[in-house]
Amino acid sequence: MIKNNSGDHARFAPTETASRRGDPTWPPVGVINWLLITLLVLLMGGGTMMVHGQNATPTPTEPFAPVLQCPPNCDALAAKVQQFGALYVIARLSTPFAPENTLAATDLTAQRAAIADAQNGLIAGMSPYAGKLAGYGGYQLTIMSPRSPFVLLQVDQTTLAALTALSMVETVYEDVPHSQYFDLGLSGVQPDTTPPAVSTPGATPFVAAGVVCPPQCADLRAKAAGGHPISVIVTLKIDPPYYLEPQLTAPSKLVQRAAIRLAQAKLLTALPTAKVQALFYIQPTLTLTVDAVALDALIGSPLVAALAENGLVGIS
Repeated sequence: MIKNNSGDHARFAPTETASRRGDPTWPPVGVINWLLITLLVLLMGGGTMMVHGQNATPTPTEPFAPVLQCPPNCDALAAKVQQFGALYVIARLSTPFAPENTLAATDLTAQRAAIADAQNGLIAGMSPYAGKLAGYGGYQLTIMSPRSPFVLLQVDQTTLAALTALSMVETVYEDVPHSQYFDLGLSGVQPDTTPPAVSTPGATPFVAAGVVCPPQCADLRAKAAGGHPISVIVTLKIDPPYYLEPQLTAPSKLVQRAAIRLAQAKLLTALPTAKVQALFYIQPTLTLTVDAVALDALIGSPLVAALAENGLVGIS
């Protein structure tokens, strides 16, 4: 599995330049424009995990994809970080956690307070490496929710060692689609539907234009019906609606990223045979290789806002 070595996720938000020009209709109508933007984000690594190889997809007899974790596989995880320069990992904080729908109100408040304390401890413990990119002796805090003890970070050799040494970190997992940790524990928490705090006056939710399905899904179905898998770009629905990151305050960015990850996890759980080519941490988009059955499931899924054929990224 190969993951990109991206740095500043917000800096590479694919729609930032257009939104600053004040064009509310961006992207222009037309599939090619949307595909080109997506390809640009893939190439630049803007909050994106690139995935190659069948190990990203579980087999019918294997409910979850295999994942490296430390402990006990600390040497193997460190070797993978060394191989690629930087890697996305999930840190499981050392705090008790139970699904929120099983807790009384007082216990729920106490659990969230304990999670917040552990998160603050992680940030303090990693402070010597703040302001540096992963791959250059630093790290990036990518997704953190006050409702979950799992934190997604991008680390390099130096910061992986620092992360695993922190007393408030119980286990560090490689971030792998279809793994049991991919949802960051968010499936067991009450969704945060609080409207995001925007930093740009008059900001409105982003709507991707120019995609072809729905309602025009016949061409996609015809191609998948030939027995060959096709590559599609999937735009997900999230609640609250998606805003461009430059329009959001820092806390709202993390809340929105958590909502994106939960939607991605739910979709992949419903599509066990789909192969992930790339997914985006900062926008509700991922590219999948799907067969006809999975395509029909995508078209009918309440999680999916739109689909487009991914004609610019090859199927491996």
